[in-house]
Amino acid sequence: MKVIICLDVQGGMMFNSRRQSQDLKVKEDIIKIALNEGVMMNEDTYHIFKGVENASAILVGETPSKDCEMYQFIEHSSLEDYQSDIEDLIVYDWNRMYPSDLKCKINFDVFDMVTLTEFKGVSHDCITKKEYKKKKEK
Repeated sequence: MKVIICLDVQGGMMFNSRRQSQDLKVKEDIIKIALNEGVMMNEDTYHIFKGVENASAILVGETPSKDCEMYQFIEHSSLEDYQSDIEDLIVYDWNRMYPSDLKCKINFDVFDMVTLTEFKGVSHDCITKKEYKKKKEK
C-alpha cells in the first residue's frame, strides 16, 4: 500500500469525525501526486478537493484498500490494521497541535524517511512533508 496522511504534532488525524485542518497547498501537492502516480480517496475526503485545479485526476473509492496500487489519501482510519501492508508513506505534518480523538497508530520505526520538505501553506506558516519507505528486511 501507498498511503498519504495529514497529522498534527501528536499524531492526531481527526476530531469528532471531522478533519483537523486543511490547506490549499497540501491539496495542490496531492493533486500533483495524482497526476503523476494516481491517488484514490473516499467521497468525503474528495469533497474538499472540488474546485481545485486538476482535482478530476483523483479517483474516488473506498479507502483504505489493500488492493489499491496507487496512493491513498486516508483521513478516517488510524491505519494500525494496515501497518504490515504499507510500503510507501507520505505524511503532511501541520506542525501544530489540534484537538483529536483519532490518532495515527503507525509504528514509524519500520520506515526510513527518504525526503523531508518544508513549505509555506495558505493557512499554515510551515507544513512539513515527510516521505517514507518501508525498511528492507535483513
